[in-house]
Amino acid sequence: MIQLKTILTLDNPFIAAASGLAIVNAKFMIAADDENFVALYDVEKKSGISIPIFPGELPLDLHKRKKIKPDIESLVYLPGSKVMAVPSGSALNRDRGALLRGDGSKIKDLSFQNFYAELRMTFSELNIEGACVINEEVWFFQRGNGSLGENGIVKTTLVSCMDGQPTILEIQHISLGQFQGVNLSFTDVSYWNSHILFLAVAEDSNSTYLDGNVVGSFLGLMNSKGGILKIEELELTSKAEGLCAQDDNFFLVIDDDNRKLPSRLFSGTIPVEWNIDF
Repeated sequence: MIQLKTILTLDNPFIAAASGLAIVNAKFMIAADDENFVALYDVEKKSGISIPIFPGELPLDLHKRKKIKPDIESLVYLPGSKVMAVPSGSALNRDRGALLRGDGSKIKDLSFQNFYAELRMTFSELNIEGACVINEEVWFFQRGNGSLGENGIVKTTLVSCMDGQPTILEIQHISLGQFQGVNLSFTDVSYWNSHILFLAVAEDSNSTYLDGNVVGSFLGLMNSKGGILKIEELELTSKAEGLCAQDDNFFLVIDDDNRKLPSRLFSGTIPVEWNIDF
């Protein structure tokens, strides 16, 4: 089991449903799936700032908030210290993303409407939860937490993503197995050492929209062909969501599906054997 250390509680600014994570200019950029902003945190100062990326205020009522939230699920570090905020597509109104500068300010909105419409022809329960750059491509990761359990990778070109018009190169279906009888599904990814680290969660729900009981969170390693090399349980009772890596360390944020509890940022060490067993 991989041990974790809490390095920051996300209470200033407050985030309850942390979902995307990136390291930019020595700070942690974090997105929440139920907020209209991203936040930049300084771990040493134990605080941060919020930067609006979408206009308006979300309602406090949980059901109303869930219905109209942007559902940003991943932050992807791009060349030139830019960051792409990626929505889930788990509902028809969850297709608006953004291209951001390293300071969190928005360069432009990104529409994933056409891209996701194409993907719904393959995935009947679309739920994009992670993405990363690998060479000249961007890989989007479909979370199979719906009734059909469809985990997958969608490969696109980096150029088309930067232009805001991702085009499908290839779709690859992935099986992650089960834990305690519950299907594992992707919740985020990060490029590391010519490979891909990924988070997978066993959440007891047959819906991409409704939350369920989390019975386990895992860190995995995938090669550049999409083959699963390693997967190991994390010492964590919460749902692991956003992920990024730096050197031999990885960082993740959690979502407890509770608006009253702040999310936390954790650090961990990538197992030594993962680096030498390639």
